[in-house]
Amino acid sequence: MCGIAGFISNHVWLEKPDLSWLEGISRDLETWSSSTQPVENLARPLKELVGRFDDLMSFGLHVELAENAAI
Repeated sequence: MCGIAGFISNHVWLEKPDLSWLEGISRDLETWSSSTQPVENLARPLKELVGRFDDLMSFGLHVELAENAAI
């Protein structure tokens, strides 16, 4: 049996994820893009994204992306 059965049988995927970390990254990227900061200043938000890989791949985040246009 595939892993989908195990995934659907638990209710973890129904839990709303904490996405407050996305706001910080978004703010950093917007600040950078609207200024003349050097490209090296992108290192911090990019490192944050790398550190959040598991969160980025979570089903909860994908549901929020589909249901919440602001995200």
